[in-house]
Amino acid sequence: MRTSVYMDTDRPAGGTNPHIGVDYRAAVGTSFYSLGDGKVSDIGKTSKGAKYITIEYANGDKVRFLHIDGVADGLKVGSSVSEGQILGKSGNTGTKYAHLHVDATNKNGDQIDPEGMNYGRFTNEEVFNKYGGDYTQLPSAKASSSEESGDDKSNRGEAKVTTSKNKITVSNVSNNSWWTDFKNKAVAGYESLEKWLRTGAPGHN
Repeated sequence: MRTSVYMDTDRPAGGTNPHIGVDYRAAVGTSFYSLGDGKVSDIGKTSKGAKYITIEYANGDKVRFLHIDGVADGLKVGSSVSEGQILGKSGNTGTKYAHLHVDATNKNGDQIDPEGMNYGRFTNEEVFNKYGGDYTQLPSAKASSSEESGDDKSNRGEAKVTTSKNKITVSNVSNNSWWTDFKNKAVAGYESLEKWLRTGAPGHN
């Protein structure tokens, strides 16, 4: 949720005025994500102790994520990042209240509104204000997750079992109750399991 807009002048005492970025409500430890494919151009800490990471995108824009708790393991200056990749966790470094500050400059170094840009499949405004900055909530992410979890009914099928001497092969397991029965019979021993597979298991062959 946005708590401060770009170039906001209605700022609390001690705050930057005008505000050169956009603030979003985020509890300490909330994941934040890359807004597109790019590379890490800077990681550091301001004079006030605010930790940050800056990502440069294909058009030369540089987007800085500020007041973070830390960056994701393995990220360093020069690292390539992809759209939706977790960059780190938000925090309250260098500020009294936990939030995520995002600001940006173009390839010429001019300050720009980060919400007005688009570095991936969705505009930055959509990512932050429609989906709360959470890439796992974006439609494409949900669709991908559904496919991977086998929610698509066309991917559902009965388990296939083949037994040969002391070897049992199981494939296409998608029924949790069937799999539980299988494991219980396995504990009981090979002979009990083989008998069940040959006489009572659904989808055996």
